[in-house]
Amino acid sequence: YYEAHRGSKLISIAATCIVRKPDGKLGRIVWAIPLGHVQSVWRKIWPKVMAKLGQHIGGIKEVVAHNSSFDSKWMITYDMRLYPTFDTMLAIAILNENVQKGLKPQAQSRLGVEPWGIDTGDLDQYPIADVLHYNVLDTWYTHHVELQLRQEMKEKPRVKKIFELETMPAQRDLIDSEIRGAWIDVERLNKRTPIAEKKLADIEHNIRTSAELDKVSEEDWPVDAKGKPLAENFNASRFARWMLFEHLELPVLERGKEKDDGSPGEPSMAEDVLMALRDRHPTVEFMLDRVTAQKHLSSFFRPYAELYDEDHRIHTNFKLAGTVTGRLSSGKSDADKVSGTKGKLRGVNMQQVPRDPFIRGLFGAPPGWTFVEADYSQVELRVAALLADETTMKHIYATGGDIHTSTAARVAGIPESEVSKEVRKKLGKPVNFGFLYGMSPNKFISTAFSNYGAVFNQFEAKAARDAYFALYPKLLPWHAKQRRLVNKYGRVESPIGRIRNLPDIYSPDKGVRAEAERQAINSPVQGFASDMAVVAMIEINRIFRERGIAANCLGLVHDAINYEVRDDFIDVALPIIKDTMEDTDRIYRLFGAHIDIPIVADVAIGGWWGDKLELSETEVYDSASLQVRMRDLHEARRQG
Repeated sequence: YYEAHRGSKLISIAATCIVRKPDGKLGRIVWAIPLGHVQSVWRKIWPKVMAKLGQHIGGIKEVVAHNSSFDSKWMITYDMRLYPTFDTMLAIAILNENVQKGLKPQAQSRLGVEPWGIDTGDLDQYPIADVLHYNVLDTWYTHHVELQLRQEMKEKPRVKKIFELETMPAQRDLIDSEIRGAWIDVERLNKRTPIAEKKLADIEHNIRTSAELDKVSEEDWPVDAKGKPLAENFNASRFARWMLFEHLELPVLERGKEKDDGSPGEPSMAEDVLMALRDRHPTVEFMLDRVTAQKHLSSFFRPYAELYDEDHRIHTNFKLAGTVTGRLSSGKSDADKVSGTKGKLRGVNMQQVPRDPFIRGLFGAPPGWTFVEADYSQVELRVAALLADETTMKHIYATGGDIHTSTAARVAGIPESEVSKEVRKKLGKPVNFGFLYGMSPNKFISTAFSNYGAVFNQFEAKAARDAYFALYPKLLPWHAKQRRLVNKYGRVESPIGRIRNLPDIYSPDKGVRAEAERQAINSPVQGFASDMAVVAMIEINRIFRERGIAANCLGLVHDAINYEVRDDFIDVALPIIKDTMEDTDRIYRLFGAHIDIPIVADVAIGGWWGDKLELSETEVYDSASLQVRMRDLHEARRQG
């Protein structure tokens, strides 16, 4: 789809069709049509050929493809509105998330066929007959892999139900979200990019000043292997290591891989190493600041400037098979990324856009529309309470309490009424999210600091862990249960039957086995939370379509569903979004999983993602109250 807007072309199209013969029996017809190939008779009019073809096959009800998002977006671009009903790549992933999902390795292992394929980077270099043959084999093998997958799913009815009722409907919805893209405020982008560049420059000036680099003599300046002075480079480089570990004489805490000649590896400049050194010299703090500032420029501001289209929208690829837990991800896989060349940047990862309002504030809704974020509140904690049947946690949620306040009070040994917002943030949140899956005290110390800026020593971390599990005593037995299950069966299941296969549990390496046990605890939680969000998205989209509500789904980011809603529909759309996300009965009706704990969706609106206004329940459901907030929103947009 993105390449279509950059002058690329479709070389050919092929399909394997299942047809009913005059005698009533089923048969197969395989066809291929040359389109934009240099040897094609239709090379100059291939878009018209696509449009004509679409008139004949646009009404097909059953559509099978491998990685259907790619094919569907190309066809929809040329008015051939074919949405997938069965995606072999997604079926492979849901049956076994650990295997290679590509068509070629699957066809070779399943069907025993010989490798096939040509260099798709430049198909014009091959004779058209070879291209069509390659195209045909893709569809023919996809069909036969599909037959096997359908049979395998019959043997796993719960997995089959997830695939049919969640995965494929979500794939069709997300194709529309990918085509539409997320609106980016180009004016803000142009104003904020120089600010981000200046911030980085100021930080680098502070590094030079604090490290007193201007006082280093020419004789003491580091040189390369050829004796030439090293250029100043604050990335993980030879210069930066010289500055930190020789010039500033900071201790080397970790080293990289041993060199081929047997000498020690280079001193590590990993972020956790720098964090451990931050109190040793002010330069280290500036180096940490630089990591963030540099990433913001290289990963967000500069790529965004190249990626938005003529409608000021940035497109991504949502991946239902992108994670092993079942959580939705987005962007190209690392192997497919192209970066650094104008016009070739692809695959914005919406899940990795920082929460920093300065960056999220670039995304939003165009004039006349409102950005809406509906975020599941503390959903992992709620799901864990459900799976562990943790009585105290369930009671807190059932009575409308705040679990971060309860946890902070227990750890601090004070009444809940004395827990301030700061204590809740620096004590309640890191302890809850740190120890939910059984994190060790040592790991908790670094995680609490990096995620929440909370400082714990070894004694405090252990005491917090002990207090946490004393307050929620059913968590540890649940952890033990999950470890027993994965050790016995090599897999665990979520409440709706999503399977997480963990073959590493049989590794001879103790550390690898421990990681598999940790995954056995958190995978069902993360997978089930994601499933709830995806199922809610599908239902919300269906309601909006049926009622003609002008609202577009922008996709899922972690535990939130994002929409852009036309202003005159906002008071109708918000209650639908909130009610649907909180409707736990839908999960029971679809999958038979009973949720006996309140699920809460927090709704926020804004002109931009990073400048949201949190809404109370009254404001969501009361049109008059909502209009007051909408006036605030319009005033904020007017001021920019």
